[in-house]
Formats: sequence, structure tokens, C-alpha cells
Amino acid sequence: MAFSIFRNKRKDESPDGPYDVYPLHFLDRTGLLSLPIMGYNFLYDEILDPHALYQSLARLMDIGDWRKCGGRLRKNASGHLELHVPKTFTPSYPPINYSHVSLNQTVREHPLASRLPKNQGAEPCIVQGIEEFTALGLGSNSRGIPLLKNHLKSNLPLLSLIVTSFKDATLVSLHVPHCLLDGMGVSGLLTAWSNTLAQREDLVKPVAGAKQDVMEAVSTCDESKGPYILEKLELGGLSFFVFLCRFLWDRLVGPPAEPVEVYLSSQYLAHLRQIAESEIKKRLGDQTAFFISDGDIITAWGSQMVLLGEGGEPKGTMSINNAFDSRSRLPSRFLAPDSVFLQNMILPTTSVLSREETREASLGIMALRVRESILEQTSTSQVARIVRITNRWVSSVGAWPMFGFWNTRLVTWTNWTKGKFVDAANFGAAVTREEKGVAVAKASTFWASPFVPFDLPKNNHIIYGKDAQGNYRLQANWCRKTIYHVEQVFMDFKKQTASRKE
Repeated sequence: MAFSIFRNKRKDESPDGPYDVYPLHFLDRTGLLSLPIMGYNFLYDEILDPHALYQSLARLMDIGDWRKCGGRLRKNASGHLELHVPKTFTPSYPPINYSHVSLNQTVREHPLASRLPKNQGAEPCIVQGIEEFTALGLGSNSRGIPLLKNHLKSNLPLLSLIVTSFKDATLVSLHVPHCLLDGMGVSGLLTAWSNTLAQREDLVKPVAGAKQDVMEAVSTCDESKGPYILEKLELGGLSFFVFLCRFLWDRLVGPPAEPVEVYLSSQYLAHLRQIAESEIKKRLGDQTAFFISDGDIITAWGSQMVLLGEGGEPKGTMSINNAFDSRSRLPSRFLAPDSVFLQNMILPTTSVLSREETREASLGIMALRVRESILEQTSTSQVARIVRITNRWVSSVGAWPMFGFWNTRLVTWTNWTKGKFVDAANFGAAVTREEKGVAVAKASTFWASPFVPFDLPKNNHIIYGKDAQGNYRLQANWCRKTIYHVEQVFMDFKKQTASRKE
């Protein structure tokens, strides 16, 4: 059922000759990971050469198994998706779908680009209506969004590069199907692209696991055979059925969600940390050592906003799903530190909050629970066991495993901080102005646009990362009540800050 949109008759294969087949691995076919096309948008305050950007990315597609990214999406006789890559790319069968738009305007003169959120200063804020910015990353195709099913009906390349040139800036938009790469895979792609642009192909790492799925091997290795720490909380049978019915019912009749961007200044994060650490010390005592990261605090804060914003007395539990990258956490024989895995290798950690914990909604205790879950569930043996369980779930229901109870409220998080997308997409070699000798050109603004044929679930979050001043930006899919609550929380913080200065 999950892949019913792919039952379209496709066109003939490339007329330009034979092709290589690259499989999509089992995590590439996982529920919501398999369907989106992700738009990664970078706005540079420099004039970049669009042709140099395109040529360098196309050149990367000719290096070893990086060719996988230049394939076409197909469905094999077993009903599984796979990639067909021509032996030779040609003008009629290019590795990338490329377009360039030149505007005789500055960013400030453009009605939409002028409203892009940038560094907001010392005060946190929430930006609504961010779906309007999607059109910027579509170039001349602003009337239609890219969908995965369109790739099966045509010979469209997997990757699309849209470069929009302003008089004083350049917007670089890269569209990547999530079934091809996860966030860390995209980070690896951006790094390799930047090195190719700088004519440093010697720095481009080789691709690992292009045709053999390392995660499939992990799912049957010796370390995978023991018990998983949350196995007793795995939803199944009637409890999973009831959870699914409640989830679908909420999608049908519950309040709609809308995407917003949230700016958390370093000052506000310090304020949250003070609250969280105070609450933890009160619970554990001053002598007990503990550690919580910025990501733990932000995850706990956003989940707390969902609990308090949606209103009513919390009567059930909450499962906080936190995606993590497994590349460095596999058994040592499966690691490939000097290579890039071009596939999905993200897995969930799950923090199951009890009724008492959801009722208390303590920022510090929620952050501590998130940290404990990460520590407990990401050891080498536990990662191998969640891979085993995930493989079983993907084979049976096409989704990540769920842990909790039938009345669990689900909140999902992805943290891209370690991906360092802005650092990875260093296009200094493409600068065309008189300062073109600069070695570094990094985006002043970055945002993501997921393209799916349905509304994204509510309470889904992406942490974009941290800037040089310690400020964080995140994208959240919240209902109106939660948005209003966050606005009130930020207003209260602003008043407190102002009163201290008086």
C-alpha cells in the first residue's frame, strides 16, 4: 500500500545504451523516508557561476560509485525500487536535471527573497508562512512541486540543481529523493561536490556499500541477536492497531498543522539550560553529575511546547522519536570511516515518557530522559538490535518500529547539526566577482523543503543546526494552539529580559 503511487507504467530505458543497476537498500524503503524529495536551499551573498556549479556536480557523477546519484528510479520484478545508471551520461541522458534563472533584482528588491529569515538577534522568534519560500527553490517550475512518482513515469534524473542568480546574491537549490540519501549522506555529497568544484578530486571519498547493503548484514550479525532495551515496549497486535487508528483519526479530524521556523538565540538557549539544569539538580541532588547537550534541551523544549500548547490534561504517554546516524555506531567490521555511504542509515532512539512525566512536563527531566535514551540505545550492540527489529518492521509494515503504548502521543525529531550543511556547501571556487579568489563562500541562509504528496504529520521537527554565534534554527510542524503558546512563551521571555535591563 505504501508504494501504490509507484504503479505507473514507465517509459523505456535510456536509448543511449546499457546501464548498471544499483539497489535501494531496506532503510531506503522505509515509510516516510522513501517518499519525500528533499529540497536543500542555500542563499549566498556572493555572485556564483551557475555553469561551474553544474559542471562540477556533473563531473562528480562520473567518479566511481558516485554515479549512483545520476541514475533513474525504476521498479524491478519483485516490486522493489532500484536505480538504473547508464554506462555513459549523454546530453539526452544527463546525470542531473539542471536549470538556471537570472533575475534583474537584488534580494532586497525581490518580494519573497527579501522576507527570508536571517539572524534575528538576541530574542527568540517564530516565523510563520515559511511554505511560501518553497517557490524560491523551484526556479521557473514554481507552479509544480517535484514528486517521487514522477521519476518512475519519465527519465528524470534523481538530482535536480536549480540556481537562481540575483544581482547581489545566488540561491542554490538541490533536490534529492530521501530514498537515495539521508541527511549525513547529503552532507557527504555536498562535501564531495565542493571538493570537485575546487578541482580537488583527490579529496573526494569513495562510496561504500553502493551495491551491498551493510545494514542488511548488520541485521543478522552476532551482536543483533540479543534483546533490545525497548523490546518489551514494542507496539504490536491490538495496541499497534489502536495507536494507528488514533493517529489516523487525529489526521482526519484533528487541527491541521502548519510548518513554521523557530529561531532560538544563544541567550534563550542559555535561559533554557539554566531552567533544565536547575530542575535536574532538584530531582537528582547537587552531588550527582549529569550531562545534557543543546540538542537534548531543544528536543525537550519543543516536546514540552507540544504538551502544553495542545492543551487539556495529558492523559497518555509520549514517545519522543529522535533520529540518529548509525554510520559511526555499527560493529567495527562494518565501519567505513574513509568512505561515504550513499544510503539511509538513520535509526530511531525513543524516549517513552510516563503519564506522570507528561503531566509534570518538566524541561529538565524530559531533557535528561532524552539523553539517557541516546546513551542506552546507541551502543554498538543496541544499534545492531534495532537494525534487526527495523528490518522486520520494514518487511512487514514498511515503517520504523514503534515503542510505547496504545495511547502514546508521538513527537519526532531530526537533528542536522552534525551534518554541517552550510560548512559542507563551500562554493568559494564558483565566486565570479572581483573577490573571486576567496577560498570560502558559505550560505548566509539555509532552509529545507520536503516535497510529499500529502500533508506532513504534526509535531515533526528538524533542527537545522547552530551558527557561529551559538544560535539555533529549527523547522516544526505544529498546530495553531502550539504556535500561539510558543509566541506567548517568547513574549514572556522578552518581557523578563527587558525588566532586567531597567
